[in-house]
Amino acid sequence: MLNEVIFVSKKQQRKVAVSRKIVVKHPTGLIEVPFETVKSILADVGFAGQLLIKTTNAVFHEVTRIAGTGVVHVADFEKALVKAIKNTNDIVINNTKKLVKQVLK
Repeated sequence: MLNEVIFVSKKQQRKVAVSRKIVVKHPTGLIEVPFETVKSILADVGFAGQLLIKTTNAVFHEVTRIAGTGVVHVADFEKALVKAIKNTNDIVINNTKKLVKQVLK
């Protein structure tokens, strides 16, 4: 799928957040993965509304955390996607449990 995400400095990481693009090194060349593309991937997984936006933002946040050395390999990019989905899903599950307990009291 994707090979590497390239970041260089904290200043550039902030630019990535503003531009909402991740530059990914693919075996065939560099690919720009915009915010909307990540959002579309997550929408296909089944996220919608606020959860979709929250998870998409989490992916960008996680990628900037991983990008300490300036380059993130495809496996790390995929891990960022999975971790963002898992964290959001965990929040939904925990909140659902709390709501059910409140309703059943």
